[in-house]
Amino acid sequence: MRSKVVAVVVTFLFLATAAHAQTLNTIWSFTNGSDGSEPYGGLAWDKSGNLYGVNWGGSYGAGLVYELSPGAGGWTENTLHTFTGGTDQAFPMGRLIADSSGNFYGTTYGTGALGGSGVGTVFELSPNGEGGYNFNTLYTFQGGNDGSGPAAGLIIDAAGNLYGTTEFGGGATVCQNQGTVFGCGTVFELSPTKNGWVETILYAFQGKDGQAPTAGLARDAAGNLYGTTQYGGARFTGYFTGNGAIFELKYNAKKKTWKEHVLHSFVSKKDGAGTYTGLTFDSNGNLYGATRNGGVDGTGVLFELEKNNAAWKYLILYTFTEGNDGGEPHDDFLYIDANGNVYGTTQKGGQDGGGVIFEFSKVNGAWQENVLWNFDFGNDGGDPASGVIPDSNGNLYGTAFFGGADFAGAVYELTP
Repeated sequence: MRSKVVAVVVTFLFLATAAHAQTLNTIWSFTNGSDGSEPYGGLAWDKSGNLYGVNWGGSYGAGLVYELSPGAGGWTENTLHTFTGGTDQAFPMGRLIADSSGNFYGTTYGTGALGGSGVGTVFELSPNGEGGYNFNTLYTFQGGNDGSGPAAGLIIDAAGNLYGTTEFGGGATVCQNQGTVFGCGTVFELSPTKNGWVETILYAFQGKDGQAPTAGLARDAAGNLYGTTQYGGARFTGYFTGNGAIFELKYNAKKKTWKEHVLHSFVSKKDGAGTYTGLTFDSNGNLYGATRNGGVDGTGVLFELEKNNAAWKYLILYTFTEGNDGGEPHDDFLYIDANGNVYGTTQKGGQDGGGVIFEFSKVNGAWQENVLWNFDFGNDGGDPASGVIPDSNGNLYGTAFFGGADFAGAVYELTP
């Protein structure tokens, strides 16, 4: 399905905590009509400067995939696929990823909220040569050992293999509730073959090593995978317990096997808890992320895993207060620029309670926050549930779950 609507850009000015002004342009406000609502996932670029994302709502209330194209009269919204809650299932949540041919890949969480029994899919949107896209379901999760509930986006390697996480499944009996085994979650690989796409479970979590990975993965040059879990870790005692963990999946090329290493377990809530954010590498091979909960005020921390040869050191860079600085970061991942500055969003806090866009810079050896934007649930949006991406000019783009002209969410551009 493909529909087009044109938006007029709404512009705001805000004097940030630093001594320079930021301009926020609302480039699209969702109407809760055929264009959907509540953009949970972040954005992705194509080579022509168009933006792609997913949201909930749409004609069937099951979500959709949209494209935003810039033009002289504003941005045009094209609905590329509307989910029906049938075999294509429902509720795309993660950021889309593109391959070198311009195909986009994503996940749906499942049809449970619509009363269905589906537990998620991996899908592809491929250009059809006529200005539109063909939709194809590559894999449908069964909810057992193969995983269920993929809540995050995917990453892709040079061979075209896709990697992701599922919040549930995997078969671990320690993750059960009232006798029903949900599993502690999985890390999976989906590989293209001449007979179709084949899923391989790279790791099934067992609780103490993590439970419920809801963020995407990071991959290093050697092909090792890194991620976070919401629950589990050293404090795990049963279903949905523990403060979460940061993990590495190391690949043994000779044996063609994967081994998990817990790089950090969140033991004390002061060091963070409930990680929804994936990990991002800086140019030195260190990893950065955030937790939604924990910290001194219980509203999240920004952290770094500092690489020292084979060892990793966990460092808290900042503790959010849910005051003017924001609180409860919920980014799918953080963006780090060429100067090592870290950008992201919080769902809560800020001057108007609608969350913030933040920048962290290292000044004289200490990390300093600069609030770039305060959301107020007005036309600019509110409750940003995903991170930001840059363009070639250093402008930042992202989505707000609520707010906008119809309070159905918005897509924004932030310019220096």
